Amino acid sequence: MKSLVVRHINLILTAVILLALAGLVVIGVFYMNEESKQDDLADEVAQKEAELDGMLANGTGEEAVLTAALARLEAANEGFPTNLDATDVITLILGYSAETHVDILPLNTKPATIIDIGGQPYMSVSFSATIHGTFENVLDFIDKLENGSINTFSVNGVNLSGSGSSWSTSMAVTVLSIMPSEDSDSSNSD
Repeated sequence: MKSLVVRHINLILTAVILLALAGLVVIGVFYMNEESKQDDLADEVAQKEAELDGMLANGTGEEAVLTAALARLEAANEGFPTNLDATDVITLILGYSAETHVDILPLNTKPATIIDIGGQPYMSVSFSATIHGTFENVLDFIDKLENGSINTFSVNGVNLSGSGSSWSTSMAVTVLSIMPSEDSDSSNSD
């Protein structure tokens, strides 16, 4: 009986030792996996540091990024007209209607307002109109608004109707322009 108890104890101890060894193997595999991930991250950090050093050495640091951003902003602002008031917009729209052979009168304009977009003041002029003409001419007028010399027209609520050679569209339009800087105002007064 004693030998049976000793055998059971030996089996239990053997099972415990085997479980402990299996646990150590699992922990070792997990540790090696994590160590591999850390090595990969260390390689990536070293690569990014090398890229950053290269940027700084080539002058592509913060100043270069800022200069490039300012150049893109300046290019975008060149597409904006400056200081368009309601009279300028009416003149432009009447010119577009003459070029595309449509009738646009009456043209209902609202007084120019100043709006703030991202800390920059813009002049905003809105108008609504019903345009009459042939289908092609009405489409040419809309295309002129959207793709003409001024690219800051926002055309909303276009309703097109008609048949044959008599078509009309009603729309609401807003035009944005850059406010003149205070420096240019003072230089113009000299």
